[in-house]
Amino acid sequence: MVNLEEILSLLKEKRELLQEFENATIQMIMCDSEELHVFVKKRSDIIEKVDELDKNIEKCLAGCDNEEQLRKILGDKWEDDIPEWADEIYNELKNIKAVLSRIGESDVQASSRLLLEKEKILEHIKDANGKSSAKATKFYASSGKEREKNISFGNA
Repeated sequence: MVNLEEILSLLKEKRELLQEFENATIQMIMCDSEELHVFVKKRSDIIEKVDELDKNIEKCLAGCDNEEQLRKILGDKWEDDIPEWADEIYNELKNIKAVLSRIGESDVQASSRLLLEKEKILEHIKDANGKSSAKATKFYASSGKEREKNISFGNA
């Protein structure tokens, strides 16, 4: 059961990373538009780290004394009372699920924020294109009149 301590340690690290992800998500909701990319990047980096932790947990499970039971507990498919040796792991899993639940709620708000920012950017582009188009039309209109004044058909 040497791997149990390692699995528990990896689960705690995963919870801490998920809490950082949660904080970055909250910052995404509340930050200025100019800072938004910082928190999007931070979330992306955290996801990569969590994925790596999941791979390490999987490695620890392989060949562990109670591999089948642990897989059921970790997969939330355990139907009996949790064995005493797995209490700490089970409690850490509950903590992780609580964080994931909160992330789910704040992620909806973060997605809404990103859509709002997208709409603002598209509106800025539309405004800029409209102004450019108006200037171009005005330019072409004025340059056409100048050309008409300078055109002569001779003595026809």
